[in-house]
Amino acid sequence: MIEQRIGEFMNNEDQLAQFIFLFVMIFVTVPGGILSLSLLLMINSSEEKLKYTYLLSQDDKMYQTFMAI
Repeated sequence: MIEQRIGEFMNNEDQLAQFIFLFVMIFVTVPGGILSLSLLLMINSSEEKLKYTYLLSQDDKMYQTFMAI
């Protein structure tokens, strides 16, 4: 009886661990993918385009702060 309870508990804990792992992986991979893509674009683009992407990111930050207000 006790062994069965322990087995059930371990099973539930395993599911929780899998869920947390999935959550963390999504959190790590999505921004990481966006970051690597933007870095690739920056490397491939010319200096003017670099300035433009920087301005866009600054504009996005300003927009986010404005929306927060």
